[in-house]
Order: sequence, then C-alpha cells, then structure tokens
Amino acid sequence: MKNIDIIIVRVLPILLYIMMGIEIMVYMLGFDIGNFYYLHSNSLIYAASLFFISLANRRYHCTYNRICYIVLCVVPILNYLDAEFDISPDTQFGFILIAIIYIVGLVLTAWLAIRHFVKALKRKRNARP
Repeated sequence: MKNIDIIIVRVLPILLYIMMGIEIMVYMLGFDIGNFYYLHSNSLIYAASLFFISLANRRYHCTYNRICYIVLCVVPILNYLDAEFDISPDTQFGFILIAIIYIVGLVLTAWLAIRHFVKALKRKRNARP
C-alpha cells in the first residue's frame, strides 16, 4: 500500500475516461442512465483533485494521463455553464461538443502514451550491453 497514489493516479483517469465515453455513447443513443450518472456525476472537484495529485510526484505520475484529467474537469464545467446560462443552442449540439472534446482528449492521450512507451523501449535497448 506504500505507493497506492501511483496506482490511483495512473489507473483512475483511464477508468473515469472509459466511463465518460460510455455515458456519452449511451446518452447519444437516447438511453437514460440518470441513477448511474448521479452516483458518479463527473465531479470537477474529484477530477481536479486527482489532477493536482498527479502533479505532486512528477517522477512516477504519467504526464499523458493529465489530458484525461483536464477533459474530466472541462466537461462538468461545460455542463454547469450550459445548465446555468443555456449556452448551447440545443441538446444535440452539447452532446456533439462534449464528444469532440472527449475524442480529442483520447487521441492526444493515446499519442502521448505511445510516444512515452516508445521512448522507454529505446532507453531499455540502448542500456543493454
């Protein structure tokens, strides 16, 4: 349990991101998952806290996961602004905007993760005698 923060900061954004993707797809298909959403609820405070924890130990916490945390922070902010100030012209526009932000975050995260692992493999190959 010594380095549980490392496991949490590396795995949790991936799980939360997958859950958000499923929520987006299910809502776009017209299903209501209100009870699950109320339990999880895309909390800005939750995501922001984990983002700041990921900054606490730069040596062990994956930088590519931080994009997931940023998206997990942006979505509840947009949801709040839309609910409070009715900024999106219709519900479909809001879903599409969130889906685009989600996909861009996913692509950037995947690109950074692949780049990170390629560099790590190169370092290991160069370190061999």
